[in-house]
Amino acid sequence: MSTTSASHPLRGIIALGHSALTGENSDPQSVGVPAPQNSWATGTNPAVDSIYQRLAAADPATRGHVVNEAAGGAPAATLVGQATQALGVVPNPRLVIIEIIGTDIACDGSDSSHYPVFGQQVQAALDLIARQAPHATILLVSWPGRPLQASKAIIGTPAVPIAQANSAPMCNPFDPNLGIDKQNIKMWTGIIEGYESELANVCATVPQCHTDNGRATHFHVRTSYYNYTNDWDYQHYNVSGLAALAKFMWPTVAKILNLH
Repeated sequence: MSTTSASHPLRGIIALGHSALTGENSDPQSVGVPAPQNSWATGTNPAVDSIYQRLAAADPATRGHVVNEAAGGAPAATLVGQATQALGVVPNPRLVIIEIIGTDIACDGSDSSHYPVFGQQVQAALDLIARQAPHATILLVSWPGRPLQASKAIIGTPAVPIAQANSAPMCNPFDPNLGIDKQNIKMWTGIIEGYESELANVCATVPQCHTDNGRATHFHVRTSYYNYTNDWDYQHYNVSGLAALAKFMWPTVAKILNLH
């Protein structure tokens, strides 16, 4: 297939994935909905200083060439559609950020059998991007923070009983007494790592693809990073958390783009 990017300059950034990329619930004036201006990857809010803003400062040609097709609850099966839409807006991006581990997790004992399907769905998106924008650099993001550390960050807050009530039994991070359940957290973490391994496997087949080499897993989640404006949301970061994540991930982006 011939590429569609040849007549366009290599510039801009696109983001694909789920609500971790949309700034979900981070705007107190728009509770419970996406706030794309606050996205750690593509946001325009100066308080976040997103990857897009940092890249635009390093490469002014980036400015104005940004699209975020991530959607709340999106599974890996939606990545091809998201990529198709995004490339229609920014046809030859310098950077593609994909954060997709989440909705596909079942925590019912079936995840290991689903890893290959997940991998195939991500692979299809990577292949599409590689065909249409062969000079784009793709970054696959691992799960930010680790469940144990993140669970400790919300212990003692009203978010705990909500998380305890809404979590799948085998991956419930909290026990009936609302304390840390290390056994379940170990199980949940292992499942996440299975999806991360699948990302690494498929990424290795596409020359311009990079994982973050586990960088995001070392993000130190703080209690103050969570959104407590709407039912104590323990899944999405506020502006402070999103700004911290953008700052934390920028060195990885700068490295894979050879920025000096």
